[in-house]
This record gives sequence, structure tokens and C-alpha cells, in this order.
Amino acid sequence: MQLSEIVAENSKKIGKEKKLSINKISKPCYLRQSPIQVLIDGQSKNPKLHTIKRIDGGLGISFQNFFEDEMFSKLEREEKIENI
Repeated sequence: MQLSEIVAENSKKIGKEKKLSINKISKPCYLRQSPIQVLIDGQSKNPKLHTIKRIDGGLGISFQNFFEDEMFSKLEREEKIENI
């Protein structure tokens, strides 16, 4: 799984857990709905950290907490194995 796919999945998961629509996420992070939708749909192949940080704000979580998900740890382990 690629980083962009994990960012999309984690954003979806958090939004669903908090019952947040794209519209509700977009308002506090001052982004239009379209870039959020593109990221969450997995269409963004190289999401920028700045955009992820803003979306985290819209999701009501910290940047650090967003990346503490198990999916990111698994990706790191996979990358280490590939580099052996």
C-alpha cells in the first residue's frame, strides 16, 4: 500500500468515526471541498504535508495523532523489508 492510499484511508476512517462530511471538514481548515474529496478518494497520488495538516485540523486531530495509526507503522515495516 502506498502512502497516499494510507492517508486517504485514515482520513476516511477518522471522518466516519467523527461523523464528519466533506463540508464539515472543509470549513475549519479553510480548504475547498474538492481538494479534500480528491485526497479522501485516493486520487491525490502525492498529497502535500501542508494539505494533510490542514485536513487534520478539519478532522479535529493533531498532525502527530494522524500519523500514529497502525497503517503507517505497517508501511514503514514494508519499506524496510523492501530495502533489504
